[in-house]
Amino acid sequence: GDYAQALKQYQGAVSAAPLQAAGYFHAAQAYIALGKFIEAGVTIRRGLRLHPRWPNAPFDPRALYRQFPGDYEKHLARLSQAVEENLNDESLLFLLGYQLWFDNRRDEALVLLRRAAALAMDTGDIDRFLAVAKKPQAKGQ
Repeated sequence: GDYAQALKQYQGAVSAAPLQAAGYFHAAQAYIALGKFIEAGVTIRRGLRLHPRWPNAPFDPRALYRQFPGDYEKHLARLSQAVEENLNDESLLFLLGYQLWFDNRRDEALVLLRRAAALAMDTGDIDRFLAVAKKPQAKGQ
């Protein structure tokens, strides 16, 4: 519930282990919770440099909210509103696509990620997600 404090802790984890990607992804969630979307996107991209296979990870952003699941929905709604107000902002489209990807809403995420890719000068991070989406799923997945 104290997302500023959570951010400080995640930043401490990043400082202590700057080559461990998880700290970056968790810090990004705290930035999203605080409405700091630019910082969240930059932090995710830093994490992707360290863990390029992150789109395959079983990450669940909702798990970070434990006793405050309603906060997750509020933060996602605020991010969605920012996208609606800035439909041509590649960074916001990527960020919301990223959130939906790990919220098991991949079809919605792909629409946003493809739009972000069409607007982006550098699509490397977006392409990581799109490549995973192109791979056929194994039976039972």
